[in-house]
Amino acid sequence: MAHVTLVGKSMAQPGTEFVTGAETPGCKGCKYIPLCFNIPRGTRIRIVGARGVEHPCFIHEGLKVAVVEVEKSSFDAGVETSFAKDGLTITHQPWQCPVLECANQPLCSLPLLAAGSKLRVKGVGAELQCPLGQKRRRVILEPAA
Repeated sequence: MAHVTLVGKSMAQPGTEFVTGAETPGCKGCKYIPLCFNIPRGTRIRIVGARGVEHPCFIHEGLKVAVVEVEKSSFDAGVETSFAKDGLTITHQPWQCPVLECANQPLCSLPLLAAGSKLRVKGVGAELQCPLGQKRRRVILEPAA
């Protein structure tokens, strides 16, 4: 089911995916705050439609936000093998891999995802090579209902 929110005008294209953020000091006093931040911080979403309505904004590039319809989206991640079971619901515990040059680091770290997010394993992929020796697998995660 689609949800209506506001995003920077330059992002307001169907198919764009992003992780929701938090208010900045520039948002203080803006009458659109309830629409901009009506989805919990750290939620991964995809724009499914643009309504063609814009509002002024002091922080976004172009000084405009656009009204869009969004839905939660699935994404690839690298998890410990014990959590790589199709249909399993897990709770995200942030972890920052210290090996920045590892090709799998972005999959394993997921720094923008909110701690405590409930996620469901939608698919299990290949084992990931970990320079730290951890047993990890590539999975597709989706928000748990």
